[in-house]
Amino acid sequence: MNIVGGSGSASGLNETGIRNSASGSQVVQANTSVAVTGGGFGSDTWIKQQAAASTQSISTSGVLTLQAPTAGADITGIEAGAGGQSLSIGNMINLSNAGGNTTRIASGANQSISMGSMSVNLSSNFGVAPRAEVTAVGNQNISLNGGAAPATLTVANFSGVAGSSARVTAGGTQTIAMNYFNAGKMQIGDVNALGESLVQSGGNQTIVVGELTVQGGATAAAKSKLQAGTPTSGAMLISTLNGPIQVLGGANGPALIDPLTLNGISNGSILIIGGPGSTAAANVTAGSINMAATNGNMLVIGGGAPATVVAANTFNLAASGGLTLTPNAGGASISALNGGNITLGGPCIGCATGLIGPFNVTAGAAPAPSISNVSTPNLTAFDIFLALNQYDEYGDLTLSDDGTLISGSRRRGLNQCY
Repeated sequence: MNIVGGSGSASGLNETGIRNSASGSQVVQANTSVAVTGGGFGSDTWIKQQAAASTQSISTSGVLTLQAPTAGADITGIEAGAGGQSLSIGNMINLSNAGGNTTRIASGANQSISMGSMSVNLSSNFGVAPRAEVTAVGNQNISLNGGAAPATLTVANFSGVAGSSARVTAGGTQTIAMNYFNAGKMQIGDVNALGESLVQSGGNQTIVVGELTVQGGATAAAKSKLQAGTPTSGAMLISTLNGPIQVLGGANGPALIDPLTLNGISNGSILIIGGPGSTAAANVTAGSINMAATNGNMLVIGGGAPATVVAANTFNLAASGGLTLTPNAGGASISALNGGNITLGGPCIGCATGLIGPFNVTAGAAPAPSISNVSTPNLTAFDIFLALNQYDEYGDLTLSDDGTLISGSRRRGLNQCY
């Protein structure tokens, strides 16, 4: 089913679509794919429930495409008012604004969307502040089930217009969840992005995905952000089922995670890495932060801009691997006013200067050095001495006249943070 917009002389003077203006619910069912394509200048093209407090339900067996390819289209979308709406899409949702003002799936109340995967992409340079968005005034529930390939969710803004935004937002609670057995990547932003990319809730937020990347873009305006709640309420829960949690500064664009309370668990590593430009910070900021890396390390690495984790109250971490803070030019730190507990299976490197606050650190041993290009059965004490001696933190090594390798006690005397 295709709904294609016409052309108009000004905004709102040309409308193409399916609209219910009377009372009662609106139901649109298609045993095929559905495409809503914006028209020419000033055109509105949509499926719209305009009746006050009435619901809208849309289902397709294939792909749902919302697109504004022509410069000047006003609104291209699927919209419902105070009654809320639900969408059940058999394949993916492809929402793309390449030339219009606004392309959106919007609800004036609650919103429930189920699909295989979803892409929200903005590249339009038309209008004052063009948008590509999936938004709800109330609560929002997004389920991604995948298909032949794992489920994915991407939100990216390639528009150079000031105030532009690609976004998935909810005024209330927000849940974004992928099927446990078919969970892929959720990515906010892109290395080539030029404007804001945002996933945001006004209340509690739950993210259950295969892996999560918040990626800053090419310019200072290309900020990528995952945000939950208000300054006084709201918690964020992140669970990545088979990959890392990454907050990565771009060439110049910053990347941020910003709730009041953050609980994050990664079945991989946690990577907070600043970009090369001075504005490409990577930040995780909250009142209280509890994080776990069940199958990896936590790395906080500065670039030309800082990489920071800042907790106004406490920061707690458990990792099967280690914790590394590498400042480079921009700086790298984890700070918490009231400290916290850090429990590691590996070493805590850079922590003596990178941890700011009264932390309790329990760290494992440093990893054993690798010895390459040596056949194990032919190792001599001298071979081992040469291989280990490059690792200063392994203690004072000496080789006696009779070939005995002697290790001093300095390694055992090291602080667990070094």
